[in-house]
Amino acid sequence: MTMHESDAGNLHDHLDERSDEIRDYVERNSPRPSVDGDVADRFLTDAPPAEAAEELDKMVEGFESGAGAATGRRNEPAATESPTEDLPTG
Repeated sequence: MTMHESDAGNLHDHLDERSDEIRDYVERNSPRPSVDGDVADRFLTDAPPAEAAEELDKMVEGFESGAGAATGRRNEPAATESPTEDLPTG
């Protein structure tokens, strides 16, 4: 097993361990919880680990900045710590 395969395996394990926490975070902080929840589920189940970690981190960063303010749904940044905070991304 190469180092790259090992890193991908570790990242997959991290994502798998945090999948419920990530889904819960998306549901609590998304301005469109059902849509973003479906997207998060697809990343967690179908995407390669590196892509999933990077895209989920981008999604979560949007919640942290209060990106839903334009829709009136959320005008405050997410109050809790991101479940993707220390995931290695590209």
